[in-house]
Amino acid sequence: MHAGRKEKTAIREELRFITGYNRKYALRILNKPEPQKALLLVKGKAIKLKPQRKKPPPYGQENLYR
Repeated sequence: MHAGRKEKTAIREELRFITGYNRKYALRILNKPEPQKALLLVKGKAIKLKPQRKKPPPYGQENLYR
């Protein structure tokens, strides 16, 4: 199901109210393809969450018990 014109307008206006973006910028954001990375909204601003990298051990397993 797709949202109708009234629903789309309501979504856009709510995004504008929360973020303070202008109408055209809000439309650009809403029409973008889905992002690959997760986003977190903090104080109305979208922040990209970077995937956590596993840090390699400072030395190999063979050196631990010598």
